Amino acid sequence: MCGVLVLNSTILRQDARATFKSYCYNDCMKRKLAYVAVILLLLFGFFLYQLFGPHTKVQLGKSTTFITEPLADDGLPNYILAITNKQWEGVTPENNGALPFCRAMGPLEGMPLAEFALLCNAIGLEDVNLEACLRMPDEDAAIKESLGAELSKNKSSKHWRKIESYGFGDAYGGGEYGGGELEGNDTANNEDSESAEQEFQTDLAVGEFLNLTRAYPWARSDSPVLAQWVDDNQQPLDWLVEAAERPEFFCPSMTALKEPEAEMIQLLLSYAQTSRSAARALATRAQLRIGEGQLDDAWRDTHALFHFGQHVAGGTYLVEQVVALAIHGTALPAHAALLNHPKQEADLARKILADLSALPSRVGMADALNYGERLMFIDIALRTATNRLGGTVGVDGMEDIDRITSKAKLDTNLLLEVGNRWYDRLAEAARLENRTARSAAIERIDIELLDTLQSRPAKILGAVLSRSARSRLVGEIVLSFMLPATNAAMNAEDRGQMQLDLARVATALAIHRLEQGEYPERLADLTPDILEVIPPDLFAGKPLKYERRDEGYLLYSVGRNETDDGGTHLENVMDEEPWRLINGEWANAEQAGEFAAEQWEKLDGTHEESDDMIIRLPLPEIEWKN
Repeated sequence: MCGVLVLNSTILRQDARATFKSYCYNDCMKRKLAYVAVILLLLFGFFLYQLFGPHTKVQLGKSTTFITEPLADDGLPNYILAITNKQWEGVTPENNGALPFCRAMGPLEGMPLAEFALLCNAIGLEDVNLEACLRMPDEDAAIKESLGAELSKNKSSKHWRKIESYGFGDAYGGGEYGGGELEGNDTANNEDSESAEQEFQTDLAVGEFLNLTRAYPWARSDSPVLAQWVDDNQQPLDWLVEAAERPEFFCPSMTALKEPEAEMIQLLLSYAQTSRSAARALATRAQLRIGEGQLDDAWRDTHALFHFGQHVAGGTYLVEQVVALAIHGTALPAHAALLNHPKQEADLARKILADLSALPSRVGMADALNYGERLMFIDIALRTATNRLGGTVGVDGMEDIDRITSKAKLDTNLLLEVGNRWYDRLAEAARLENRTARSAAIERIDIELLDTLQSRPAKILGAVLSRSARSRLVGEIVLSFMLPATNAAMNAEDRGQMQLDLARVATALAIHRLEQGEYPERLADLTPDILEVIPPDLFAGKPLKYERRDEGYLLYSVGRNETDDGGTHLENVMDEEPWRLINGEWANAEQAGEFAAEQWEKLDGTHEESDDMIIRLPLPEIEWKN
């Protein structure tokens, strides 16, 4: 009996242990499953949080917002206001060239009168007489009509023949695409067509003629109508010279005045476009003064053009630097014509050289890239990531990104840091003085960014799973919209510097001729009495090309293609210019076209068109009457 009890007790203990083990095992499994479930829930929650949780708070600093003041109502920088405040520094109504500029030009490009009044109040300009403002001859219907009538008196003139070659037909009948019979008997339509055709032809003829008067000296007898326009507008033209000669120039954007929290990319720079019109007007008067032998006054107008370019280059954006270079380009023909004039004297030539030497050699591409363009990226990036100040509305293609960022949240600081690092590298590369090293550095950055963007599809999964990966991706996408063509901008600046260097050397050559009786055999003969050093060819890294030719000389740089084309320039050869340079000699438009066609037939597609940057004196004469 005792043995049976012991056995039963043993069996019971074993069953109990088995039951306990089973219980413990099941309990352990439940706890493990619970742990796994909790972990999965935490991971899922983290996934949802990083995907849909709040944006990280933006930290003010150099690596993120780049500037820390002034601040908008949301506690982040107001970039338009920051730029406006910076440009106001040191500017007063007494030293600001924008006052005589606005007095001369009146309402700026596309600006209603009410906005012009607001602008005048902002800069402290009072009592503007709109009747005294400059009227551009190609924008004033009455003047344009008078010029058209003047040109059409001699339909055999090259200006009128040139317009007929466009193929829109002669307004008086004939032509490849116009002037023939219309189907049907719709006399009214026929008359309307002829009227529109004649107006179009007149516009082209007047435009081409005005371009020539800005590029070559002309006399009153060449166009009494245009000479009268110059006389009627002496006062506003003088105001433009005053504007250029003042030490400061700031004309605030109407966007900044009316909508200081608007997107930077929507900023209207009306003054910049109006500056180009002002430059064309001054160039017209300068060339008339050269044609009439008023060389001192002509240089004052021409010098004002160079100063105007520097004023515009004081702006924040790359587009302002490009406009500045265009204005400098408007001054160069008048400068060459002054050197070419038979009444030029050594004292004036010395003054011209001193004035040119005082100008900065370069505009501000690198500074604009580092500041204005960078801030534009940051402004768009912040609006994209946080929808601040109404988000983005001014960038085409950003809608898809806005839809993503409105749902999937970002590490805004990381996004900004990504962009700032790219801008840091670009700004550093743009400031390299050696052109070859600079171009190579910028090209490397462009290739790296392109590789980064091309690998974008592989980053999409990571962007879904990781806020940091998503933030980097969005930063790179915004960069792809905002980064400018840096090498193209720097090439334009290099070209501007080379043009100014060539102008200085050409002025020194004129001084040598006027003081010594002839041009030197070598550029080295200009140093040290006239020039301290001879600037090198920026594009070749070698001395400039120079040789005496007949009564004048040939001076040139090899240009952007870095190839010596023998003093040939065929860029934009289809433009209607009366003279081109081929192998260092003047050729008319027909000869240049034939030469270009022959050259293109020989090219295998690997050589860029001839783009030597040339000064060739003496200049050819323009036959205004035929």
